[in-house]
Amino acid sequence: MNLRKKTAGLLATAVVLAGTALTSAIPVQAAAGAEASVNAVEPTLSVDADVPVGIKWVSRYSETPCSPGQLCLSVKDPTKGADKYWKVYQLSACNVIYKIYNWEGGGFWVNKQTGGAYGTFYAGDNGDGAYNHTAPSPPTSSGEYGWTPINSVRACKE
Repeated sequence: MNLRKKTAGLLATAVVLAGTALTSAIPVQAAAGAEASVNAVEPTLSVDADVPVGIKWVSRYSETPCSPGQLCLSVKDPTKGADKYWKVYQLSACNVIYKIYNWEGGGFWVNKQTGGAYGTFYAGDNGDGAYNHTAPSPPTSSGEYGWTPINSVRACKE
């Protein structure tokens, strides 16, 4: 009987250890049910000029933060968690081309520029190709936008 108890104890320990090994082999994101993917790539923005670009992350249901004088663009960041669901770029320099990379799916824009300026979104990566634009400001205008075909942005187009 003592041998049965030891065998049962060893068997139970083996099952627990095997389960632990299987659980630890699963990536934390998948085990936790997070939306991050192994192949996820962070959306980025670059500009050839020496101009300021503000970046903020906001949670899924937050508004896009945007100060007066800025064109603000939000894109889903699949590399972050729920607290940093949207990556928001705050653009304020006029007459420069901002190149965007890995912007997938939909997002939002907020135009708080002054003097009737609007933002322009281009399919080409140097401010060329097919384009679309935001509503002019003032007053503040905003909307949803599908970033997938867009490769560059210009603020302050009048």
